[in-house]
Amino acid sequence: MCFSAQASFGAAALLSIIGLMCLRKVKNKNLYPFAMVPVFFAIQQAFEGIVWITHGQPTNALVNQLAMFAFLFFAFFFWPVWIPFSFAMIEKNKIRRNILYGLLGGGTAISSGLVYSVYQHGVSAQIHCNHIKYIVDIPGMFHHWGIWVYCLATILPFFVSSKKTAWLFGLALCGSVAITVYFYTAFFTSVWCFFAALLSAMVYMYL
Repeated sequence: MCFSAQASFGAAALLSIIGLMCLRKVKNKNLYPFAMVPVFFAIQQAFEGIVWITHGQPTNALVNQLAMFAFLFFAFFFWPVWIPFSFAMIEKNKIRRNILYGLLGGGTAISSGLVYSVYQHGVSAQIHCNHIKYIVDIPGMFHHWGIWVYCLATILPFFVSSKKTAWLFGLALCGSVAITVYFYTAFFTSVWCFFAALLSAMVYMYL
């Protein structure tokens, strides 16, 4: 996570347990993609834990790079695609489902752009004040409007969904974005992923 390796691995362990509980609770196979969210967050947090413990160690430079790219795979590519996809799988209302497919298209587009930016310009990780800062050279125009598309793809599905309690999860995510932007702007990728990971525990209540 954004504060220590212990916090990352602790979150990963907790979410693994919650994820397994979610999977055991599923009765409808269409719910499996959404039920897997805590498990995927656990994996992502475990990778950031590895980034923490291998940072600044020349002998583990390759491991650090692989863990960093794995963490960013989830942050940049996976979540803007998986979240609208998982909601589309369980949505029965045709209009709402079509909106979710539209968000899925937007999420796929922004994710592809982020992956291309990393491929073209590279990425590095720095640790400052007990936080990890991921440095990616993203073109200015893409950066400005891309973050809005990213947030729409990852947050709006919770409000589009016809499930009664989904909007509560969405409100919590909006709150986490506001807190992260206000207090941890320079470390947004790491910090918001951690907050979102903790919030994914709400998936169990949703199911």
